Amino acid sequence: MTEEKYYCDFCRNEIHKDDPVYVDNDGDWFCSEVCLAISNTAESFDTVEEALENG
Repeated sequence: MTEEKYYCDFCRNEIHKDDPVYVDNDGDWFCSEVCLAISNTAESFDTVEEALENG
């Protein structure tokens, strides 16, 4: 069983299961506030799992 991988939509760094994730108005995911700065802030989540539950 392979675990699905998630990547920052700006820098393409992998976002790990327990990493914070930042989501913009278009639903794009970012690994940091710096990467998110290229887009409008909609929500931020404490983990990838939380983003999946609320996205």
